[in-house]
Amino acid sequence: MDPSLDAGSGDILIPYGDIGQFSGRIPALVDLKDIHEKPGPYAMSYGFDLGPLIRSIRSYGMINTPFVRKNKEGGFHVVIGYRRIMAMKKLTQDRISCVDLSGSGLSDLEMLLFNLHDNLSFRSFNLVEKGMIIHRLCHYHTKEEIRKQYSGLLNITNKKHLEILAKVETLPDFVKKAVACGAISLNALGQILEMDKRSSDSIVKAILKLNLNMNQQIQLIEYMIDLSLKEGKPIHQILSEDWSIVLLEAGEPNIPQRAKKMFEFLKSRRFPWLTLCENNFNKRIAGLKLPAGVRVTHPPFFESSGYRLDIPFQNGHDLKKKIHDIEHNTDIENIGDPWDQNQ
Repeated sequence: MDPSLDAGSGDILIPYGDIGQFSGRIPALVDLKDIHEKPGPYAMSYGFDLGPLIRSIRSYGMINTPFVRKNKEGGFHVVIGYRRIMAMKKLTQDRISCVDLSGSGLSDLEMLLFNLHDNLSFRSFNLVEKGMIIHRLCHYHTKEEIRKQYSGLLNITNKKHLEILAKVETLPDFVKKAVACGAISLNALGQILEMDKRSSDSIVKAILKLNLNMNQQIQLIEYMIDLSLKEGKPIHQILSEDWSIVLLEAGEPNIPQRAKKMFEFLKSRRFPWLTLCENNFNKRIAGLKLPAGVRVTHPPFFESSGYRLDIPFQNGHDLKKKIHDIEHNTDIENIGDPWDQNQ
């Protein structure tokens, strides 16, 4: 039985036939110990909370019968109902009523598609689950076929993202958990996957400990890659140094402050001359004795020309006085580029 695939419309891909024709089979009791706890070749569930399902089964019993298939080892792989079976195991049940599809004539791909469409009928997938689907589909299709036939179904609009997701299932479990809950962005993950394992693990741990947002994750990775190339050290070695351990393990209790200090240190180490210029500029501004609250700031990394003057004030009289004080402050002329020796 071959699946009929709509390659261009982006509509849900339905195999020929209907799973309903198999639901008429008489369910049989299966020992839960014989059903593999890993998702296997057909299931695609990861990072889920069994609590609500367990409470539902306790209250109303098993409403929908799971589907299984015998494997070469004599046990069973789950075709449909992986979470239900895991919930029953948590409830310490011995046996469960299942529909056995072993003699159904369905191919492995058709089993996979039945699970896919069963899940799509009531939920969306997290990034790890999308990776599991793509990884399984790679046994039957080329990457280009998967992109054309399934990317719309899985809401994957970027070809590069599909390549990244195909590798997710190979990651350590703590990384997959972070990806599944959204703590690691897909763009950051793409760069992390290009690192050696020790470095990628250390980067992920730093991101999680500092609770970095998407932009900060990319910034941290870029800093670490630059430092690694500049100093000839692997990233995991840099992140195991004392300064990093202090910031990540025993630094400020306030996580945003720890993240800020981390980036300040990395910037000073990656761009020592820039840091020196910034310190000189700040010292020069501090010596101007500007009115209370008035700030002079430079563009980030001095990448563009021009400076900014911020004047907070209570009313027009307060503003006029501050402008007067600034106008008559002869040291204002000392403001200039910190690398300019004439300033």
